[in-house]
Order: sequence, then structure tokens, then C-alpha cells
Amino acid sequence: MQTHRPLRITVESGSGSLRIDWADGLRSQAGFAALREACRCGRCRGSIARGEALRAAEGLALTRVEPVGDYGVCLHFDDGHDKGIYPWDYLRELLIPVPVGETGAAA
Repeated sequence: MQTHRPLRITVESGSGSLRIDWADGLRSQAGFAALREACRCGRCRGSIARGEALRAAEGLALTRVEPVGDYGVCLHFDDGHDKGIYPWDYLRELLIPVPVGETGAAA
């Protein structure tokens, strides 16, 4: 069951990070590369199962955040990857909490 819901999702292109303000007051963020490397789509899972490391290209950009119902989002990257669905609870685990009022790229 999904327990976490975002209030606002912000793509911070300058710092290369995605920030989410959650309904419970938490703010968290992660760098585009970390999100790309955490993709759980079938292709990425297959690569990991074969022992291949997922490494995002330097300077990777997030080009689109597409809602997937109430479930989460699909993240589109400029390397052409657009198959990963990131459920809210998974994003909550991935993103690093940051104090409200503070910004900056997180890993």
C-alpha cells in the first residue's frame, strides 16, 4: 500500500537533482545520475542480473517527469531511457532528506 504522497516535484536542472516535497513535511532530493542508476525496469534489472554495472553518463539530464496514476512517476532521461517507473515509496527510500530551505545536489 502506498503511504507517501508528494505535494510538489521539482526538477532542478542547475544542480542536476530532483526534489520532492512530501505531504508529511519532509523534503528530499537525489541527483539525476543516482536516480538513473536506481532504475528497476526490466532492462536495467537484466543488466544487473548479468553483473553489469549501471553507470549514468556524466552530465545526464532529466527531461520529463510523467505521472503514472496515483502510483508514482516515469522518469525520462536524455540518454533515451524512459522505461523506469518509480513508485512514491521507492522514491521516498532513494531520495536523501534535506532541511526545508536548503537546496543543493544530493547523490
